[in-house]
Amino acid sequence: MIVRTIDLLQAHLQLLIPIFIIIAMAGCQRNSGFTVGENQRPVISDVLVNPADPVTGETVVLNAIAVDENGDPLTYNWKVTSGKLARDGTGNPINYETAPTDSGYISVSCIVSDGKATSSLSKVIRMRQAKAALMGFITDGASHQMVEGAMVSLDTEHSRTRENGYFRFENLPVNTPRLLSVNKSGYKVFTTSIECTPGVNTMNVALDKIPGNVSGIITDRDTDNPLKNVQVALSGFEDSTTFSGYFRFENVPTGTHTIIAKKNGYLTLRKMVEIKPGENNLEIKL
Repeated sequence: MIVRTIDLLQAHLQLLIPIFIIIAMAGCQRNSGFTVGENQRPVISDVLVNPADPVTGETVVLNAIAVDENGDPLTYNWKVTSGKLARDGTGNPINYETAPTDSGYISVSCIVSDGKATSSLSKVIRMRQAKAALMGFITDGASHQMVEGAMVSLDTEHSRTRENGYFRFENLPVNTPRLLSVNKSGYKVFTTSIECTPGVNTMNVALDKIPGNVSGIITDRDTDNPLKNVQVALSGFEDSTTFSGYFRFENVPTGTHTIIAKKNGYLTLRKMVEIKPGENNLEIKL
């Protein structure tokens, strides 16, 4: 009799054990606030900015670090307080289509959705003002030799070229038109408007020399009387003297030239002359 009673108790216990387990699981679910199969909200742990210290005008990439415990596919939507994002602000990672042009602080917000719930995370980043450098070489437009000591001006900033014709300006604002001028004695002043982009900008300038005008009077060596119809040549320029012995050439390149004067009954004269910018007056006797 006792043995049969024990067998009946064991049988009842075997039937009750599954019920106890179900009740215990239900209690655990109530205590955790979690129900099997319930959707979990996506979690955004961070928003990364590359480069970490961005400057205006350069490419900036945003990347949200997010997970979904249910393994659902995620969609990303972004909002920024300055500039314009690519793809209308959707996707991850994402970059600027039009980067901010003004320095200062901007807010970046990412909204992540699994199709059932959303999470968001905002981050404030500081945009530094981009800087530029301008460098180049100044040369002689005819000889292509480097010009030393030329004054290079960029608005109110100035620099003189070195022996190799080199100049450089640092820490310039970007995307701002500025007047560049180059001045050197004996050369025409060069001016142009230049707008620098971030980084190193190059501007090489070839200067044109100011031409010279050459004039003079040719006379007889013994009598000092002016000689007319003297044929005068100077590096491709030709003229014939007037009744007063006068000749003139205009816009002659500066530098050393050979002048030749010929007239029947006189010895031909060949003479080296240095032509400088502006007016050059010569007195020649045959």
